[in-house]
Amino acid sequence: MTEMACHWTDQHFTDFFTFKTNAEIIPSIIHGDFGTANILYDTSTNRISGIIDFGSACIGDPAVDYAALLASYGESFFQMIGKRNPNISNMMDRVLFYKGTFALQEALFGLEHDDPIAFESGITTVNTFI
Repeated sequence: MTEMACHWTDQHFTDFFTFKTNAEIIPSIIHGDFGTANILYDTSTNRISGIIDFGSACIGDPAVDYAALLASYGESFFQMIGKRNPNISNMMDRVLFYKGTFALQEALFGLEHDDPIAFESGITTVNTFI
């Protein structure tokens, strides 16, 4: 990681853990891997036709799944979800924190699984956060 990326990462985690409200999580059943690859969409009906791969499902912070939706589908889609679930606004700090960790998680996955492509992708993304 570049020096600036190290600083950004340190600040990202420090800011998150500084605020007590970020520890006030109401655990829920979460998917745990709620990205584009696991949401099936039927283009003929313009509807979600299924959710797959519950291998990472657990009791956890629902902000993790919302962060994955934000990272996968972007701001305008996420705003549409927010209109249907106004409780998202209460967890936005956590959503943004988790979203900011995804590249680090990808790099770590690459290291742990001897996957240089995942590692390089994650590190490249982290180094461009700045």
